[in-house]
Amino acid sequence: MRFLGFLGASRLNMARQLLPAQVDEWRKQWCLGDGEHWTIHCDGEQVLASHEQALGLAWQRAQCPRGAMYVAGLQADSWTRAVFAAQAAKVPDDASARHVLEQARLALVNALLQGLGQEPVASLDNEAPQAPGAALGSRALMQIKLADTALFCLVDATLLEPSLPALGKPTALTQRKDAIGGAKIRLSLALPLAELALGDINGLNPGDVLLAAARLDQPLTLSSSQGAPLAKGYLARRQECLALQLIP
Repeated sequence: MRFLGFLGASRLNMARQLLPAQVDEWRKQWCLGDGEHWTIHCDGEQVLASHEQALGLAWQRAQCPRGAMYVAGLQADSWTRAVFAAQAAKVPDDASARHVLEQARLALVNALLQGLGQEPVASLDNEAPQAPGAALGSRALMQIKLADTALFCLVDATLLEPSLPALGKPTALTQRKDAIGGAKIRLSLALPLAELALGDINGLNPGDVLLAAARLDQPLTLSSSQGAPLAKGYLARRQECLALQLIP
């Protein structure tokens, strides 16, 4: 099963914090000469689209349980120049030199995996990534630029997961009835009354009877203080009080 992931700002920032230091350690152990100026950049893999030579890169893959890491040189002799520096032109293309370069690539990959909290791999295969540089790609791209060449490393976003800070425990959702709690709302019941002389209003007292224009079988509307209708019901009596019996 292939894990899916999205690069995102957090993972990209984590790659920028962890990967360059691992490259520096690898360089101290494997590369001849410290005079060359190297620059290391970590971006989304979409940056590959701006490299005209990126389509022909010879990628090698390290397959991990949680994802894959891919490495490639911009040119055929990029790894030779990275490892042997000024002596690169004098290095013969023989089995011994190729073995050193293979071990150097493997050491770089394992140094990066170690920095990301992943287990090392025993070997690399010649598998290329699918659609490298795609607009919606979910990999981080590390570029190691030296002189007029470069090394590339594509890192699946899922490999960066263990390095992210732990997320806090999400707050449990509150049930609606508990969230509402003891909140109160003023209700209004509109009851159409018969005509009443304006002068008689000042003489009204508790217990006076007012005539209503509504029939007993006519439902009345219960509304909130904002006027929104909430329910309908019929006039009823509960013990000594008038009540409204709600209907579905």
